[in-house]
Amino acid sequence: MDSDSWSNVQRQWVALQCSEFISHGPKARAVPDQARAKGVKRPLLVHLPEELGRPSAGWL
Repeated sequence: MDSDSWSNVQRQWVALQCSEFISHGPKARAVPDQARAKGVKRPLLVHLPEELGRPSAGWL
Protein backbone atom coordinates (compact mmCIF):
# COMPACT_ATOMS: atom_id res chain seq x y z
CA MET A 1 0.00 0.00 0.00
CA ASP A 2 1.50 3.34 -0.96
CA SER A 3 1.58 6.36 1.36
CA ASP A 4 -1.40 8.05 -0.33
CA SER A 5 -3.57 4.96 0.12
CA TRP A 6 -2.39 4.55 3.70
CA SER A 7 -3.56 8.06 4.64
CA ASN A 8 -7.06 7.18 3.36
CA VAL A 9 -7.45 4.14 5.64
CA GLN A 10 -5.68 5.16 8.85
CA ARG A 11 -7.78 4.37 11.95
CA GLN A 12 -10.31 2.49 9.82
CA TRP A 13 -11.47 -1.09 9.42
CA VAL A 14 -10.26 -2.87 6.29
CA ALA A 15 -11.64 -6.01 4.65
CA LEU A 16 -9.13 -8.23 2.86
CA GLN A 17 -9.26 -11.42 0.84
CA CYS A 18 -5.84 -13.04 0.47
CA SER A 19 -3.66 -10.07 -0.50
CA GLU A 20 -6.51 -8.09 -2.09
CA PHE A 21 -7.89 -4.93 -0.48
CA ILE A 22 -11.71 -5.17 -0.70
CA SER A 23 -13.31 -2.35 1.33
CA HIS A 24 -12.74 0.00 4.26
CA GLY A 25 -14.61 2.30 6.61
CA PRO A 26 -14.88 3.58 10.18
CA LYS A 27 -17.61 1.10 11.26
CA ALA A 28 -16.54 -2.50 11.93
CA ARG A 29 -20.00 -3.90 11.16
CA ALA A 30 -20.40 -2.14 7.81
CA VAL A 31 -17.05 -3.12 6.23
CA PRO A 32 -17.67 -6.90 6.00
CA ASP A 33 -21.13 -6.20 4.61
CA GLN A 34 -19.54 -4.06 1.88
CA ALA A 35 -17.09 -6.88 1.09
CA ARG A 36 -19.89 -9.47 0.92
CA ALA A 37 -21.77 -7.19 -1.48
CA LYS A 38 -18.69 -7.43 -3.73
CA GLY A 39 -18.86 -11.24 -3.64
CA VAL A 40 -16.38 -12.02 -0.85
CA LYS A 41 -17.87 -14.71 1.40
CA ARG A 42 -15.49 -14.50 4.38
CA PRO A 43 -13.38 -11.31 4.39
CA LEU A 44 -10.55 -10.83 6.86
CA LEU A 45 -11.34 -7.76 8.96
CA VAL A 46 -8.43 -5.71 10.34
CA HIS A 47 -8.30 -2.38 12.18
CA LEU A 48 -5.42 -0.22 10.98
CA PRO A 49 -3.64 2.08 13.43
CA GLU A 50 -2.94 5.76 12.89
CA GLU A 51 0.76 5.06 12.36
CA LEU A 52 2.48 1.84 11.40
CA GLY A 53 5.33 2.21 13.87
CA ARG A 54 8.05 -0.40 14.15
CA PRO A 55 7.41 -4.06 13.43
CA SER A 56 7.20 -6.39 16.41
CA ALA A 57 6.96 -10.15 16.80
CA GLY A 58 4.60 -9.62 19.73
CA TRP A 59 6.91 -10.48 22.61
CA LEU A 60 9.03 -7.32 22.70
